[in-house]
Amino acid sequence: VKELYNFYRDREVFQQSLTAISASYQHDFSNQVKWTNTLTYAQDHFGLSSKTGTTMGGTREDRYGLKSLLTLNIIANNRLAVGAEVRHFKMGKKNQFGNNFIANVVGSFNPATANEELSMGFRKDISVGSIFLEDFYSVNDQLDLFFAFRNDNHPFWGNSFTPRLGILYAATKNLRFRLSYQSGFRG
Repeated sequence: VKELYNFYRDREVFQQSLTAISASYQHDFSNQVKWTNTLTYAQDHFGLSSKTGTTMGGTREDRYGLKSLLTLNIIANNRLAVGAEVRHFKMGKKNQFGNNFIANVVGSFNPATANEELSMGFRKDISVGSIFLEDFYSVNDQLDLFFAFRNDNHPFWGNSFTPRLGILYAATKNLRFRLSYQSGFRG
């Protein structure tokens, strides 16, 4: 539970409980080629309340995921990773207190009927599929180059191609610089 400072409405305290579990299996084809599969589940409970204790909202989201990653170190000074993942989201569920609503001001709603009259998250199940690739090349002990891309297929926001590239330079053992460009997508 944490207080929200400088907040403009009566939702002054938030609570979040995240329970997650994952299992991975790695198969080594050789020292240079590895295949890793990861299965995940997370349950995210979110709640809002006033300082006086009035429940101002809350919701829950369940997340399921499967990721497969192939890593290749077959070219000298080069590391390549290729993968795919599928994430399934069950959004707008009632949290551990039975709430899926959000309200702004104490006294402006009836707490007994808030779940029927208000909504924090709409009830929807979606799946997001992604593919990605990252290549990391060490030019020498001081200079590394990398590039990557990710393509996500989201049911609400469509396909999104997100590239990333950059340079890492180690001027000394304790001083490292990074220059990079990245395009982001958050679905």
